[in-house]
Amino acid sequence: MQIIKDKTEFKLNEETAVVIGKFDGLHKGHQILLEEILKAKNFGLKSVVFTFEPSVSVFLGLEDGMALTTKSEKRSLLSKMGVDYLIEFPAVAETMAISAEDFITTYLRDYLHARIIVCTEDLSFGYKGLGNLDLMKKYEGICGFKVKQLEKLWYKDEVISSSRIRKTLSDGNLGQVGDMLGRPYSFIGKIMHGAHLGTSIGFPTINLIPEDNKILPEKGVYYSETQIHGDTYRSITNIGYKPTVNKENQITIETYIYDFDEDVYGEEALVSIKAFKRPEMKFNGIEELKAALLKDIEDGKMFGK
Repeated sequence: MQIIKDKTEFKLNEETAVVIGKFDGLHKGHQILLEEILKAKNFGLKSVVFTFEPSVSVFLGLEDGMALTTKSEKRSLLSKMGVDYLIEFPAVAETMAISAEDFITTYLRDYLHARIIVCTEDLSFGYKGLGNLDLMKKYEGICGFKVKQLEKLWYKDEVISSSRIRKTLSDGNLGQVGDMLGRPYSFIGKIMHGAHLGTSIGFPTINLIPEDNKILPEKGVYYSETQIHGDTYRSITNIGYKPTVNKENQITIETYIYDFDEDVYGEEALVSIKAFKRPEMKFNGIEELKAALLKDIEDGKMFGK
């Protein structure tokens, strides 16, 4: 996947199918849009995901920038899906002043050579969000593209949205979060060196440090799965501060992987959270911590059986 970033002028040499949006979470509702541009490859079109960096709502101060999928996670997921181009268009005062009409004729027609635009009924773009589905359809004949409008996806009598998933995650309902995402809630990152305390007490772990804007579930211990080098392993994960031993007040994602003994520092891992086991606790010393970890690990062996 080619990433076009930090540029307001660029031109592709191929005809494309384009979808525009923020795509936080890359949930099932987003996936039906992405599947449509990917299907257009059968007609010789390249797939393009057009996003703003930061998102328009963050630029306008309407959101704090916390994300279900960070920029690096979004890049990784879109690449694995087979998207050809990801455009991270800079959201600055100059670009926010681009009229909806100029956005269509300059960016979609001239720069991207769009032949298919995939969207839902609430499409919004251009200066003050004045561009909408009706305007996009008005330009079909003028610009030579076809607008494909798709219906929003529903789950349990309500539209799937990033804001709904955020609320469901904060409520601790990981099952429903996974249903709406189409996959368990996960973290993608490089495996970092930790304090190696787990190794010293017989429970070696891998450590990921979440990005600052990653939305975290409740601190605690979770049943999980971990993917490294394309292989998936059962695991158990602690998200939090490790209060018994950690004095640095740094949130970490620390994962014990069953039947795994490889040096993978610096490699990328995908840790998927399956279910909540218990809240994070402060224990009275290392021996009490070891006993709790042993029980967590033994319980994890039985999870899902």
